[in-house]
Amino acid sequence: MKTKIYHIAENYDYKYGGVNQVVKSIIKNVKLYDHEIINIKSKRLSIKQIIKIFSVRNEKIILHIHGVWNPAFILVATMCVFLNISFTMSSHAMLKEITWKQKGFFSFVLKYIYWNFFAYHFFKKAKKIHAVEKLEFKNIKNYFKNNKIITIYHLYDFDNKIERFKVKKNFIFLGRIAAHKGIDILINSFSKIKHLKNFQLLVYGPVFDKNYFKGLQDLIYKKKLEKIVFFRKPIKGKLKKDML
Repeated sequence: MKTKIYHIAENYDYKYGGVNQVVKSIIKNVKLYDHEIINIKSKRLSIKQIIKIFSVRNEKIILHIHGVWNPAFILVATMCVFLNISFTMSSHAMLKEITWKQKGFFSFVLKYIYWNFFAYHFFKKAKKIHAVEKLEFKNIKNYFKNNKIITIYHLYDFDNKIERFKVKKNFIFLGRIAAHKGIDILINSFSKIKHLKNFQLLVYGPVFDKNYFKGLQDLIYKKKLEKIVFFRKPIKGKLKKDML
């Protein structure tokens, strides 16, 4: 019998979201374990979900919490602490303070209080903390100085095929338009590639931060990139797969 990982994630069937894509890539590519999704569609766990998570307590079960802000996540972490059950936590960049400020000062204060005076004291009991890239690893280390932090990068499935890469004339960004995604860094870097002036940068994604989006538009105008940098509506499904 394989060890099973219960992935506790919010709105797993939501059509956008980097968290969901990370979880799906883990499920698809990590074959050493069985996987099951505990999909939280509201701000609370159902009785059925609680029973499923905590009814089987043995070494063949791993609880993996994907996120920090949903009250259901802190409930699972709290129960794990009191029941002496090991768990793993992925913050998915939610602990970058720049993301705390995106919804205004009042939201920032609430998150600061929630994290520092409550949530942190339970999440620090995690057996392992998961980061998806080096920058997140450094950020997480500021919060969890005594925890074991592991980095598992975004996984890509090449279908075991060796294909010749075709040169395209487009650079493409797929994801939310929000400050922590670093699109401003991408645009600044793109503006410096002088010998690729015939290339275009296409940004596909929903606008999550209107002020940041306005800043990006101003940056494009300042860098005189209006003819080669464009924002597009989000894409999904077969269209997204074909583009990649």
